[in-house]
Amino acid sequence: PTLENLKSIIENGIFIHFVLEEIYTKGGGVNHIAIPMACFCDTPLSYIKDIRYGCYGIGLSQMWGVEHGLQPVLYYPTNQECPSTQMVIEAEQCLRNDISNIGAYKILGYAKPMCGIDKHVVENGEKKPLLNYADKEWRKLYQSKGQGKWKTKEEYEIYIKQNKERGKSRPHIG
Repeated sequence: PTLENLKSIIENGIFIHFVLEEIYTKGGGVNHIAIPMACFCDTPLSYIKDIRYGCYGIGLSQMWGVEHGLQPVLYYPTNQECPSTQMVIEAEQCLRNDISNIGAYKILGYAKPMCGIDKHVVENGEKKPLLNYADKEWRKLYQSKGQGKWKTKEEYEIYIKQNKERGKSRPHIG
């Protein structure tokens, strides 16, 4: 984050925001869903300057995270034979068939592919998959009702565009 983002967190608290996530699907495809959440990385402060989020950070203990309802992300490989990947594929199919399936929301909300499926970084002129696993992410999800409803990729893009038009550089819920 930028220094301005950190000042905002200190002054206003942590915002809930939509994060567009990749969901691995049957047959090796990818679906996208925007989930209302607060995200945290389990990165030692001594490594802050080495990660992709900038030079600044706020240190919170894991115990603080647990006490505030955060859960570590389950990282899964994009290998259809892997049990954790099969669980994600089944949850994605269940959610397609029944959008009220709370169990599917919980699985998909706390699962993330180990490497980006269609998200990449460029290193030395070479395109490489984004290494999600390095984030050691923890999350707190929020209800999928009303304003905090999970969004499709298309709904998310409209939401971001509307917030930019309103002059909100950091869209949030609440």
